[in-house]
Amino acid sequence: MRTLHLSVEGLVQAVGFRYYTLTQAQSIGINGWVKNTRDGRVEIIAQGEERRINTFVEHIKKGPRFSRVDQVHIEEITNAPTYRSFEITY
Repeated sequence: MRTLHLSVEGLVQAVGFRYYTLTQAQSIGINGWVKNTRDGRVEIIAQGEERRINTFVEHIKKGPRFSRVDQVHIEEITNAPTYRSFEITY
């Protein structure tokens, strides 16, 4: 089980990015959360099996139709709590 912290930069707010992230996570089987940050980024905690995490990250790098992903910073989290679902937080 891997847990990643993703920080997504670009045109990622007010374009459905959080909802896109939620639907991708639920369809792939990823747990964690997504939220907008005050500086215009989207922050994600993603937890799941290696193969599922890799697939999820590829979807995040593409983003939804009206977004523009310029950069995704990824950091591995060790000793993370276990997440049981995926949700949009504020």
